[in-house]
Amino acid sequence: RKIAFYSGLFLSLLYYHILYSTQTMNDTIFIFLSVLSLLFFFRTYKAGNKETVSFHNPLICGISLFLAGMTRVEGWILIPVMFFALLYKKKYAEAFIIGGISSLFPLFWFAGNYYALGSILPLADINIKSGAFENYNLAEKILIYPYMFLKTLTPLAALLAFAGCLISTVKKKNIMLVLFIIAEIAFLTLTVLKGTNAFPKPRYCLFTGILLIPFISELFEEIEKRGKKLFKKIVLFLLILSIPATYVYFFNRKIPPFFPKMPGYAVQTGKWMKKNIMPGEKVFLDSFNWWNSNIAVRSGVDPYNLARIYADPFPGIITAEKFYLKDENGLRRYLTEEKPDYIILKPGGTLDKWARGNFLKNIVMIAPLKYSVIYRTTEVVIIKVQE
Repeated sequence: RKIAFYSGLFLSLLYYHILYSTQTMNDTIFIFLSVLSLLFFFRTYKAGNKETVSFHNPLICGISLFLAGMTRVEGWILIPVMFFALLYKKKYAEAFIIGGISSLFPLFWFAGNYYALGSILPLADINIKSGAFENYNLAEKILIYPYMFLKTLTPLAALLAFAGCLISTVKKKNIMLVLFIIAEIAFLTLTVLKGTNAFPKPRYCLFTGILLIPFISELFEEIEKRGKKLFKKIVLFLLILSIPATYVYFFNRKIPPFFPKMPGYAVQTGKWMKKNIMPGEKVFLDSFNWWNSNIAVRSGVDPYNLARIYADPFPGIITAEKFYLKDENGLRRYLTEEKPDYIILKPGGTLDKWARGNFLKNIVMIAPLKYSVIYRTTEVVIIKVQE
């Protein structure tokens, strides 16, 4: 409990954890669900074999991991590790409960992709490029993610965490947690070695970084056992000092922005939509970078009445029930079939690009509907669609 408390306290002060918590991204919910699955996995794993089989812990673990796998693919990496670890412990029923439930989404995902697109992982087929990271040698490719951990956890904390992890491995303590970390780092490193067009980012390794945090306490305990209390206090002081120092660094660098705030135009757009759009009316949202979800949430529009731009590699328009592929005349089909009541346009954004540079000018040629501009700023144009 002491380790959990200090780990949670450190996490609450971690820059990137705060940064991603301010944005409507899948990383935060993925971390919550993954950690929840680990909690109930360890309860299952540590239960004595002679105890009556309880389906409570493996069931919650499997459901949590199933949901985590729906948010980020890194959740899939935990499935085989948990499954084979429980088989090794001769907990066969628990292994198949967790493995069976958590594997449902990946299996259906593979089957659906293969049926519709002829590939079980079409995004991987597109994103994997032989020329990616060609300017990096093998050693640099392998060290990219260790560097990312230094950046994510702050350099001193990451070094202490890796040292604690190494000591625990040598002493055969917390081996299961070490295996989860190794599996996740191996997967992330493989994406670099294989070559993808998504350059490693701190958010990709935030979950694994959180798993490393408890090993900082493990290291301090080991130092104290060896009677080096003064050294422990010095290192602890430097660790505490490194946290505000990291904040100062990011504040001065301003990339990424320090505690980014929702742009004023996005706030005003959300408020206007909430005030003027009636329940049941459909809204088509142009691409506003990371702020689409924030605008949608602030507007209070029912997700089933909302459509938005979907980015590469399959550009199109996504609704709650359908996907209109751009290359298959998706914009015209969406406008004529769905007939949205409002279009939230970003000047110079994706819709302008799709409409030969000027959506407002060419909209009549795209779909034979009546349109009128009812709200306009330099950042947003709201169009009312009429029959």
